[in-house]
Amino acid sequence: MRDILSSFFACKDVYMHMNIHKQNKELRALFEKMLQPIHRHLQNIMPCNNKGDENHD
Repeated sequence: MRDILSSFFACKDVYMHMNIHKQNKELRALFEKMLQPIHRHLQNIMPCNNKGDENHD
């Protein structure tokens, strides 16, 4: 479980960093694909308390 969380946050950090700089669109699309199932999995385990984090575009 901790591995899932740490990899999720590592990916999210990289994704957010790339989002700020608007770098390679293909890479960003790949990160989104990687993050979606993990994000859904986490939401199933523990529903998100901070709804504001959803819309960060």
